[in-house]
Amino acid sequence: MGGQVNLTAGASGFTISAIGSGVWTTGSGSLIIVNGSGSAQTITNTATVNGPCGGSTFSVPNGGFCYYLSNGASLDSAGGQFSAAVAGNNTWSGSNTFQGAVLGLDVQNATTTITLDNTVTCGQEIFSNDAGAVTATLNSTFPAQCTVVISQQGAGAVTVSAGTGTLHKPASGACSTGATRAQYSAIRIKSSATAGTAYLSGDCT
Repeated sequence: MGGQVNLTAGASGFTISAIGSGVWTTGSGSLIIVNGSGSAQTITNTATVNGPCGGSTFSVPNGGFCYYLSNGASLDSAGGQFSAAVAGNNTWSGSNTFQGAVLGLDVQNATTTITLDNTVTCGQEIFSNDAGAVTATLNSTFPAQCTVVISQQGAGAVTVSAGTGTLHKPASGACSTGATRAQYSAIRIKSSATAGTAYLSGDCT
């Protein structure tokens, strides 16, 4: 026996079979159960299971997993919880290495207004495609430690201004007006540790 079992929505638990002829043989019997059903799932152990997933039954939380390996007479287990949900808010600490491309959520905006508040996705790039002047308004609910890039794709310049939030920009020179310099210019809005307080930089006038 071996492989992976993915418990999805509508699942009603899983039963670990007893050790027998051709099943759970030493060196070839391994199984991982991953619970992505949205709720806790009950694993029924017909075999003798050692370790954190042992007992006659074991409840695997949503986002949790159990790994089983046969030692010939019983099953050794290991289990845990995936720390990051596919959807939702996650806090990452330490150094994390990602293999391959890391893709962000870019959005297209074809209107003359952009609202920078708690509805934005931190790390995204907003492509402004309007032919007329565009105003991006920073509000007090703009998340803390959040970065958003606005790229002027259309003819209309994008000007960032403070609404209910606090916008820091140079008093003179580059970026003092808060507007993109030209078509295809990009500007960055990065907030501090305080929500609604952000700094403007980039290719701006």
